[in-house]
Amino acid sequence: MAAIAGITVGLGLSEGSSDYIHRPWRFIH
Repeated sequence: MAAIAGITVGLGLSEGSSDYIHRPWRFIH
């Protein structure tokens, strides 16, 4: 799970969009 979260955050920072982080975050939780 930590690895997935790290990748998700990485993608979010790369895109610079909060949605990119929140979308997968809801999917994980």
